[in-house]
Amino acid sequence: MNTGRWSDTVRKFTPFKDELYCCQGVILRGERLIVPSNHQKRVLRLAHIGHPGIERSKQRLRSKVWWPSMDRDVDKAVRSCLDCQIVGKASPPEPMAIRELPQKPWDVLHLDMLGPLPSGESLLVIIDPYSRYRVIEILRQTITLDIIARLRPLFMKLGIPNMMITDNARNFSSKEMEEFCGEFGVTLGHTTPYWPQANGEIKRQNRSILKVLRIAELNGSDWKKDLDEYNYVYALTRHPGTGFSPAEILFGRKFRDWIPQFAQSNQGLDSELRDNDKIYKFNSKVHYDAAKGTKESHLSIGDKVLMKNLKPANKLAAAFHSEPARVLQKKGNSVLVETPTGQRYQRNSSHLKKLQSPECDETIQDEEEEDEETLEWSTPLAQDRETPASQTRVQRAEDADKLTTETKEPTTVKTRRQVKKPLRFEDYVFNVNQDTE
Repeated sequence: MNTGRWSDTVRKFTPFKDELYCCQGVILRGERLIVPSNHQKRVLRLAHIGHPGIERSKQRLRSKVWWPSMDRDVDKAVRSCLDCQIVGKASPPEPMAIRELPQKPWDVLHLDMLGPLPSGESLLVIIDPYSRYRVIEILRQTITLDIIARLRPLFMKLGIPNMMITDNARNFSSKEMEEFCGEFGVTLGHTTPYWPQANGEIKRQNRSILKVLRIAELNGSDWKKDLDEYNYVYALTRHPGTGFSPAEILFGRKFRDWIPQFAQSNQGLDSELRDNDKIYKFNSKVHYDAAKGTKESHLSIGDKVLMKNLKPANKLAAAFHSEPARVLQKKGNSVLVETPTGQRYQRNSSHLKKLQSPECDETIQDEEEEDEETLEWSTPLAQDRETPASQTRVQRAEDADKLTTETKEPTTVKTRRQVKKPLRFEDYVFNVNQDTE
């Protein structure tokens, strides 16, 4: 500062050299201390005591200390705090992925269990995503053998599908189920654990089924009879996603309704169905992405992530597990991760949070923040650089008042309107210019 020569080690202070001054051996910028590079990390740790957020940490530092790129370093330090990441909020879900329509009816089936009901029975719900045709089977037990006992005759009646998609329940992922699928040449697929949206079509159907069951319970009627009628009406009613009824697509004919109607031809059904399906799914995607605030995930293979604690012990349990995992595979929003102990988990990307590195990224330039810092403090006058801070403030205020007075434009005085006294005071004489004693 005294010689005016700025070496490469302090070149980053050059844009602010006119604002720096030395007071009693301490370099300041305005009223803020300049923190040397070897003490900046310690100051950042002190600013994050109590784990405040990014803005509060910046506010504590901005009024006391300064160094170039301070805001950027605070942002990086707070984001890389492991404790804050473990208990922080989860990542937003990725935008909805539109599932492709199968090539033909009854080619892919979605299965799910609903129950148990008050009677102790459960429902096996089966959906054909091409036609939206639904089959409901009532089970007294939900073990794999009971499910197979209902699937086998169903395949003999309606045909053997190419693929079945279920959740990760034991009765769907057991060895017996795999052997059954292998016997018929059916590919068994599973959705991402703890992400029911992956099987959203059948989950939406379960809500409608529960509505019918609750009404039957409310009225005290035979819920099995009500469920059969509801399922029959669903099969003959036009579906908004396809533009045709499920029965019409799967069986090539309309089911007879209680309401009379004229027969209609089904020419061009497949092309129109696919167009309606694309429009329906696209509108659903737009609504879902806007409602959930979705955001594209930037997870890559090899990234270290924190897994969401999906089974917290109590309300004070951390939102994420403390041990970072490593990304092994990513397909869409389904991610395969591996923990340090070698265990592998399949999770949705919204259940994972990328672990921020504690090192500051020096390659990122934050010009906007530096511009704000530059505008925040005015350059002190040359004679004020070695004066105490209190005198500097007074001198700056006087200079500002003086500058304002010198640059003030002359004001024009408007003529006042003529004031006339009322007629009732014409006999009186008023002398308003003389002071009354």
